[in-house]
Amino acid sequence: MTFEARFGPWRVRTRSARLAITDRGLTFATNADLGVLILFEGPVRGLDPLGILRHPELTVTVADVDGLADLLRA
Repeated sequence: MTFEARFGPWRVRTRSARLAITDRGLTFATNADLGVLILFEGPVRGLDPLGILRHPELTVTVADVDGLADLLRA
């Protein structure tokens, strides 16, 4: 499975992702209510266009939090 997330001009793409509990990483959010934390198998490029800074995880806020979490668990 390939996972891709876009937020404005920023994009993260990786072959696979899974859920995790931690407190670091990149965030693509439009609200502070509820989100999904995604831990990647390996750090991915994100904000840094040169790829020097890589992110081990991404938190996203989406309309269907439960649906995205279920999809990532599958």
